[in-house]
Amino acid sequence: MDSNVLIVGIVVLGLIVIVILLRDRIRTLLVRGSVEKREGELRVEADASQTPMPNDTRASVTIRGNKSIGTSQMEVKREDVEISDNVSVGKAEIKVDDRAKKKP
Repeated sequence: MDSNVLIVGIVVLGLIVIVILLRDRIRTLLVRGSVEKREGELRVEADASQTPMPNDTRASVTIRGNKSIGTSQMEVKREDVEISDNVSVGKAEIKVDDRAKKKP
C-alpha cells in the first residue's frame, strides 16, 4: 500500500507542477479516478472573464526603435504594419505594401 501512496503522490505533484506552469493557457482541467469500485471526478473551469484573449488589433510587423544615419531604405510587404519611435538623420525611406495577397 505504501508504494501506491508514493505513486499517487508523485502523479499529484506532477499535475500540480503542470498546472502552475501552464496556468495562463489552461481553461478546463478534468481529473478522473477510481479506487476499489469508487469513482471520483474533479472538474475545474476558468471564468471567461479571467481567460486572456488575444489582442486582435496588434500589428503583424512592428518597426520601432531604429536609429539610422545617412541613407536608409526599408520595404515591408505585409498588412498591419506599425511604425513608431524611429530616429533618422539624413534620407530615410520606408515603403509598406499593404496589398499583400491574403491566403484563401
